[in-house]
Amino acid sequence: MASSFCLPVPALDDYALYEDWRDDILKWCSVCPWRPSKQAIVIHFALTGRAKAASHEIPNDDLQKKDGVQILLAKLDSIFLLPKIHRKYNAYHNMHNLRRKPGTQINEFIVDFEIMYYRLKRENVILTDEKLGFTLLTACRLSEEMEHMLLSTFTYDITYDTMKAILQKVDWVNSSPQYLGVILSLMKRNESTDKIYAAVDRK
Repeated sequence: MASSFCLPVPALDDYALYEDWRDDILKWCSVCPWRPSKQAIVIHFALTGRAKAASHEIPNDDLQKKDGVQILLAKLDSIFLLPKIHRKYNAYHNMHNLRRKPGTQINEFIVDFEIMYYRLKRENVILTDEKLGFTLLTACRLSEEMEHMLLSTFTYDITYDTMKAILQKVDWVNSSPQYLGVILSLMKRNESTDKIYAAVDRK
């Protein structure tokens, strides 16, 4: 018997990418209280438009099988899922062209970047760690002077994680330009944000 609480079925109409909805449906199936033989039917009633029409084409007996969700997704894949090569290119293209909008904090933008990065990994598109770090730096749209200053803080190989860690401190530089020298010196030593804050706060 289903419990009194169940997370609502993710609505396909709420997603810009079918693949994102598909991922969330599989996650929903792992936590919902419905038996596997009932899950596809529940999803069916949450569909609308073309997806609902496609689901109607599947016999009820198939939807009520233990693998009914996979049967339903296979049907929807045939309509909404682009060929693999197109998904790979779209994931790369969207990430390559992503740019931070004026006024957006670096830390906020990195969240958007990592969503694009997740989609790239989902399609098994591999970038070297160094190239990924440079891609993030370019996407942040910093001034040329700031880019050069940040790159000068690297005394080791550039990786995505180290680039992200340094970029996350840029908001401090922008908010406290009078302490630029102190902040960059601490960044070069890869000090934590807490230490940078403490140094600036003492000035």
